[in-house]
Amino acid sequence: MHHHRLASWCPPCVAEMPGIQALYKKMDPEKVAFVMISLDENPARARAMLKRKGYTFPVYFPAGPLVPPFNSNSIPSTVILGPNGEVAARHDGMADYDTPEFKAALEQLAR
Repeated sequence: MHHHRLASWCPPCVAEMPGIQALYKKMDPEKVAFVMISLDENPARARAMLKRKGYTFPVYFPAGPLVPPFNSNSIPSTVILGPNGEVAARHDGMADYDTPEFKAALEQLAR
């Protein structure tokens, strides 16, 4: 599972969204779940921005504080969970997720 914290007012978050969308379209939804957690205080405005840009990955707006390991102080941040629910990897800050290496790593975990 690919958990990602983002916000539409955060330039690095916006900059990496095309890569996330590209990766999302390449992965098998039966094997890898994408969970984007938005920290926007105005969900309607954030949803409108995502729709305008044509992003189809699922975005969730938490009702309360996030629990570990998703409560990192930095955005964007990513947590990769293995099939057993354990944290397989995490990355704070921006990254390019649309790479063959990252896709292969996710596929390896999803077996």
